[in-house]
Amino acid sequence: MGGTGNRFPNTVSLWSQFMRAKTSDETRRRAIIGKLADAYWKPVYVYLRYRGYDNERAKDLTQGFFCDIVLERDIFQQADLGKGRFRTFLLTTLGYYLIDLHRHEERLKRKPEGGVALVDFDEIGDWAMPASSERPEDAFYYGWVVTLLDRVLHELEHEYRSSGRDAHWEVFDAKVLAPIIRDGDPPPMADICRKHGLADSQQASNLIVTVKRRFHTVLKRVLRDFVRSDAEVEEEFREIFEFLLRCRAR
Repeated sequence: MGGTGNRFPNTVSLWSQFMRAKTSDETRRRAIIGKLADAYWKPVYVYLRYRGYDNERAKDLTQGFFCDIVLERDIFQQADLGKGRFRTFLLTTLGYYLIDLHRHEERLKRKPEGGVALVDFDEIGDWAMPASSERPEDAFYYGWVVTLLDRVLHELEHEYRSSGRDAHWEVFDAKVLAPIIRDGDPPPMADICRKHGLADSQQASNLIVTVKRRFHTVLKRVLRDFVRSDAEVEEEFREIFEFLLRCRAR
């Protein structure tokens, strides 16, 4: 983070790690698959909710999918890096899993050996569904975007607060994030300046621009975990913002 290298890191992306998940080292294999579950369980869960499953059933199916299909059936050997995006492959595999459920209902209750769950649902409760999503596929994408943004914003907040630049984060949060997340009006810039001891609105605006630029940088770096080239990073980056704009317009 903050380094000078701008080229795509071919050896460290999650794509590369996923493709190396077939290994005799079970601890390493579970760690790799755990990263996959962290990145994709919310999109899978939201997709299932939009398919009509209730909260508890969707949780069971999400857990079953990652345990039975991802962990035990080794889906990575079927993934072709040259054919589309990984999340498209994962969504297609999830569809086949659902089709197969009526023949194998016992999979709904499966847990990994040793009783260790791959997915922790404590934070989700009865997670609110995005009103702007009309298709299960849109909900899956929405869940993936939300997971990415959560990761990026958490990293940004930690970065600014740990380096003593709390005002950067708090001004950005008040003027940019709060109106979006809490759906309210942002406070007047004059109030923000008084609260944080800033000279004027221009200084506050400069802080916001700085954090926005850093946000774009971190988001693109995080996206590199899920794609195969710098060109795809730019494509995903553009699609995310187009998708969010469509959601706000509905």
